[in-house]
Amino acid sequence: MNHPFEKKYNVIHADIFSSNLLQPNMLNLIENVRWRSDMPNRKGRYLKEIVEFIKDYPEVGIAYDLSHGHINREPLEEIL
Repeated sequence: MNHPFEKKYNVIHADIFSSNLLQPNMLNLIENVRWRSDMPNRKGRYLKEIVEFIKDYPEVGIAYDLSHGHINREPLEEIL
């Protein structure tokens, strides 16, 4: 199933982010990923990690999935 925003936005999961996935003439967004117990070292679970990924890409924004943040037990202080 496609992400509901994929028609207007290029949503890239944080754990696979690379600059070659960016699309011209679209709003490129990085989405935080859901924690999986079989992948305990997965990157992009937390907002701080995503900010590090995109700091050199001013054309990239963040699509923060609140349910993923809840699953990951990300502290609300990290978001505010």
